[in-house]
Amino acid sequence: MLPPKKPEPTCTVLQKLTHEIALNDWYFNIVLRGALTCGLPEQYCWQLFHHMHELQQQGTTETLRSA
Repeated sequence: MLPPKKPEPTCTVLQKLTHEIALNDWYFNIVLRGALTCGLPEQYCWQLFHHMHELQQQGTTETLRSA
């Protein structure tokens, strides 16, 4: 019997930013759905939700300031 094949990575970071940027709504939902599907603890999922929402709020504020 062959050993199980290692999963292929789905993405590779080429250049990491020095700061986080806000996710669009589509990707926000994908990240949360993935966290829930993987069975991460509910408390962690809520922390992730609040963190991503805060990033979106900061992104909105910065966009309004630059306009």
